[in-house]
Amino acid sequence: MKQRNFRLLALLLALALLAGCGSIAPREKTLILSESALQPDSGEEGSSQGFEVKKIVRLSLDKLDPNGIHPDLDEAVIGWMDEDNLAAMSVQAVPVQSETQEDADPPGERVVTQFMRINYQYGFSDPILTLSEVSAECFDVSSDGQFVALVAGNTLDVYSFASGQLQRSCTRQVLASRATFAQDGHDLYFTAAGDKKVLEKLDVDSGDTEGVLGGASYRAAAASDKAVLLYTQSGGKEQLSYLADDTLCEDVLTDGSLGSSCVLNTGEALVVYGRTLYRIDSSGAQAVGSGITAFDIASDGMHIAYAHRNEDGTVDIRVGYWGGSRIINDKLVYKDLGISVGVMYFSPDMRKLYLQGSDAHGARAALTFEFQ
Repeated sequence: MKQRNFRLLALLLALALLAGCGSIAPREKTLILSESALQPDSGEEGSSQGFEVKKIVRLSLDKLDPNGIHPDLDEAVIGWMDEDNLAAMSVQAVPVQSETQEDADPPGERVVTQFMRINYQYGFSDPILTLSEVSAECFDVSSDGQFVALVAGNTLDVYSFASGQLQRSCTRQVLASRATFAQDGHDLYFTAAGDKKVLEKLDVDSGDTEGVLGGASYRAAAASDKAVLLYTQSGGKEQLSYLADDTLCEDVLTDGSLGSSCVLNTGEALVVYGRTLYRIDSSGAQAVGSGITAFDIASDGMHIAYAHRNEDGTVDIRVGYWGGSRIINDKLVYKDLGISVGVMYFSPDMRKLYLQGSDAHGARAALTFEFQ
């Protein structure tokens, strides 16, 4: 009997131990990799493999310039208003009908500036804001889409998209045709190009203006609260400078032409200059890649799309990651596009990519990629 009870007790103890082991769940381990731990894949199948082109839509920009008076149709589209619509400026001559039939004079014309919303898929356009008797030379929209700034003559005006009301206005003796919102907030950079030659900053919220930099007609190509990428023009070329922490690094790149540009959240700048992508900081400019004619950083701050012109003249579109000093894990998403790309914008949801340039005959071309 004792031996039987001992065996029963041993069996119950074994069952209890097995039940306890079954209740212990495996531990999960989370690894946080620093940027330096990221390594490019050896083949085309990198971490950007989701960017497969599902549809290509060609857009016409002629509707933005029906009278041929737009100051620069190549700069008519400046980015996305939302996930499905692009922001553009149209300058048109609108007929003015005679008020009375007895008026023998022929009908006149008045200039109208309209800020347009263009659907990426169907090309439908509708005006967001119409300004009569205004011939705008350039414009920019704040990153949150709340304000639009324009230069017309020697006046800088800022309007609210929501209300259509004039928010701020600045007049200078000579005003350069460039207005650039910072990529964060509502600071707006503009250049008084008269005798004083001062780059100024307007706080749209408060209305305060302050001088940023004088001595030359510096214009802001891109800006954030950490740095400003500047350029001056001479002989059809742009000389680039970099301003951060009140320290100016002048003429970091010269004797070339300015293309796509942005200031990263680190304060460093990325810019296409003479078909080369450069990274610029207080130490100067470092070449990142050659043959790059346009780029854009996605809303996640990590993905980068760029156009690469090959030695045979063909143009490929690639998407990868910005790795801090180079592009990594990049992938070919479209080969031999057929146009020379000079402008490129990711949509906020990263599902579309706007491209603009010219074909082999010099005709303007604009299109959007829609990704799967």
